[in-house]
Amino acid sequence: MTNEVNYRDVILLDGGTGRELMKRGLPDDRKLWSAHALVHPEYHDLLHQVHQSFYEAGSKYVTSNNYTVTAQSGFTDEEIDKYTKLAGVIAAESRAAAKTLNAQVLGSIPPLIESYRSDLVLPAEKAVPVYTRIGNILAPYVDVFAAETMSCIREAIMAIDGVKHLNKPIFVAFTLGKDGALRSGESVDSAIRTVINHSSLVRAVLFNCSEPEHITICFRNLSNDLRNELNAKKVRLGAYANALVPVPKDWTLSSTEAIPRRDDLTPEAYIAYADTWIQLGATLIGGCCGIGPEHIAAIQAFLVSKIKISRI
Repeated sequence: MTNEVNYRDVILLDGGTGRELMKRGLPDDRKLWSAHALVHPEYHDLLHQVHQSFYEAGSKYVTSNNYTVTAQSGFTDEEIDKYTKLAGVIAAESRAAAKTLNAQVLGSIPPLIESYRSDLVLPAEKAVPVYTRIGNILAPYVDVFAAETMSCIREAIMAIDGVKHLNKPIFVAFTLGKDGALRSGESVDSAIRTVINHSSLVRAVLFNCSEPEHITICFRNLSNDLRNELNAKKVRLGAYANALVPVPKDWTLSSTEAIPRRDDLTPEAYIAYADTWIQLGATLIGGCCGIGPEHIAAIQAFLVSKIKISRI
């Protein structure tokens, strides 16, 4: 199904903060990952620069850099409080300095154990209090919460339950397998229906940290009935793919090997995927690991060109 497209409706997210930090000189720390920029004060300015680079490229939303500030990365409760707050503060400062119209911050609500492992998701009695803690800390600094890289429905529901008391809009982003279903094997239609019916605060459902080809499959498989439900509830669809080779099923953050970056996802190549998603109903577009400000800027230029053509 191809929808009638209005490119003016498309809003840009940012790209992958962690990989961009490393590209600019952040040490490749396989324990802390992007949180290295929070723990070590000499990299705070670099984090500001990366956030700013995405705003300057055209992103309306930039995401707080607390994705790996979890117990899984070795942080204590006190350290989680400290560095989650710092991530919110730096993102908010970058928003204040941005020249982007109505610049906003997405508060990252991450997987607590592993990004792609639905088999390792914590039980609700352990996960929801942690999500509540993260949400409470980020709330003064962010405009929207983003439950990112959710590998199964249960994980997404726990993330929503942890922050819904704060009454801020929530974006839910699922990570996909090669068949276009969730990493857990659950259907995307079921996942979307469950989260949008669970809370009216869910304002968007996205697909992230997945290969762009898998996201395209997912969008093509969405039922017309579900699309109608989303339209009725005014819930947006979106995508921010990674630029990585396929992730092994047993991969973990503690792996000694980082997932290699693909060399074929140039900004021009990524535009083609993004336009396909837009044609299939997505109105929130960004990037995940390996997608940089140059990709966002290219999509922004593409959108401007499409809007100009529509005015002729």
